[in-house]
Amino acid sequence: MGIFRGKSQSPHERIVVGVISGVGGTFFVSVFGAIATHEMAFRYGPKEFSIFVTAVALGSVVQNFTDLGLFPVLQRDIARDQLRAPRLMGLVIGLRITLSAIVIPVAAGISLAVYRHHPSSLKIAIFLVLLSLPFTAVQQVISAYYSATARLPTVAVIGVVKQTIFVLLVMLIIFDHFSILYCVAATLTGSIFSTAVSFLLVQRQVQLRFVVDRREWGKMLVETASVGAASILGTFYLNADILILSVMTAPKQVGYYGVAYAVISAFQTIPTLLSIAILPMIVRTARVRLNTVVNTAIVYYAIAGAFVAALGVVCGASVIRLYAGPHFVGAVFPLQILSCGQIFLFMTQGLSSMSIARGHHRKLIQCSLVGFMLNVALNLAIIPHFGIRGSAAATTLCEVLLSMVMAWIIRRDLGVKPHIFRASWKSVVAAAIPCVVLWHWYAHGKASAPIGLFLMVPTAMLFLLVLFLLRGIPGELMPTIRTIMSRKEGRLS
Repeated sequence: MGIFRGKSQSPHERIVVGVISGVGGTFFVSVFGAIATHEMAFRYGPKEFSIFVTAVALGSVVQNFTDLGLFPVLQRDIARDQLRAPRLMGLVIGLRITLSAIVIPVAAGISLAVYRHHPSSLKIAIFLVLLSLPFTAVQQVISAYYSATARLPTVAVIGVVKQTIFVLLVMLIIFDHFSILYCVAATLTGSIFSTAVSFLLVQRQVQLRFVVDRREWGKMLVETASVGAASILGTFYLNADILILSVMTAPKQVGYYGVAYAVISAFQTIPTLLSIAILPMIVRTARVRLNTVVNTAIVYYAIAGAFVAALGVVCGASVIRLYAGPHFVGAVFPLQILSCGQIFLFMTQGLSSMSIARGHHRKLIQCSLVGFMLNVALNLAIIPHFGIRGSAAATTLCEVLLSMVMAWIIRRDLGVKPHIFRASWKSVVAAAIPCVVLWHWYAHGKASAPIGLFLMVPTAMLFLLVLFLLRGIPGELMPTIRTIMSRKEGRLS
């Protein structure tokens, strides 16, 4: 019997089903997002595209001040007791909209001060992004319910609707030769429509109401304070390089880095999907089995992160050429550097989710604070000398160090020993082999974009072959997939 067996569905099956059900939606969202970025980059160029990049990065940071850690804790509490879902969701919606009403004016004022010497178009773009935050807040509450109740396909549908609206609007805007500000406004429109769809869908299961209860809100904020602070610092950490670059370098450099970051961000939903699938299992696992379960789960994060790293290094130049055009060639090397850190970023996010699942989320602020301070310090020191390449290297180094810090926190708080290097070295080797073997075809950027993308096939084959030879593929993975497929065939027949 495997270490992940459950009553009706083993955790291996939960992981595989969860990831497969989300991969389709994630694929379409990523493709649609790539189309929009491709069109904007080609139409507006690095300088104007930097306006979109900066506004969206700032909006991502401010959004966490409207959440304050409520999303992961709400997901956990609904998973524990679904009968409380209507009351919990109503309280969180009321609280998050109230927080949005407070945070948005403050963020707008700070932005006007920081970017007072920048073009007015950047300030308008930031304002438009800030207006979308209340709608995003409601949508996230609804997504927490679907995630906690294992309805991941619905979450995928909502994401596809939002991205489809955004892309269609961007195409119309570019066709009519409007400015980049209209593309920013398209993000607001997509948030409004997708929130409406989410609300209509969830009403079939939960009757949502705007609940105002200041005493309950106070308890929630005390409960989620550490998660919220960690989330804010973590988002600052992820966006610090772009925001610092927007102040210290030319807009064109921000445009280059924004394209590289947009490409790599498309894959960062993968650890989220893994965490959604794994979180209920970690919540219910007995203490005596927790060490084995945690270390087995880390292997999945390591494999996923290493595969993304290999693809980013080998196919990065071709992706940039197709994604943004030849005038964005300056984004290639930063993309390759950022790709190398994905394996450690994936494991860090996985360990953070495990800490939340076991109720030790108050300690996550330590890891986030270390990451934020380290990333800011390194970027401030390196950017003046090495520009966007130095910023990418600083971020990658931070991800390596943070994985070790997070492992130490898990060891201390949960009493388990996460072996991040033991779990990841086989995946690292498997990722390095295709990067070395295929060097001749991608290193100098001589191959055409289609041929460069075709390198995904040998990259994947070499990665899986080396991982198989090193016995790095979890033993229960293939039997689990066969079990799932046989069940589906049984239903069809």
